[in-house]
Amino acid sequence: MYVPYSLVMYSKYAPKECANCGKLHICTGTVRCPCFEVEVPEDVLDYIAIHFDECLCNECMEELKKTE
Repeated sequence: MYVPYSLVMYSKYAPKECANCGKLHICTGTVRCPCFEVEVPEDVLDYIAIHFDECLCNECMEELKKTE
């Protein structure tokens, strides 16, 4: 995965592993975070909060939306 240097130089924007699948993704921890692009129902957000300590990649969030 290509990660621009400008994102890597700030540890906050360093690639993180998805807590579900292990895939690397960028988490900014702000409203600019790519995960804000995914509309997730409140029950799925609750499930994620209960079962994962770290954030998930967009693909895993989309999959959870289908199963919950």
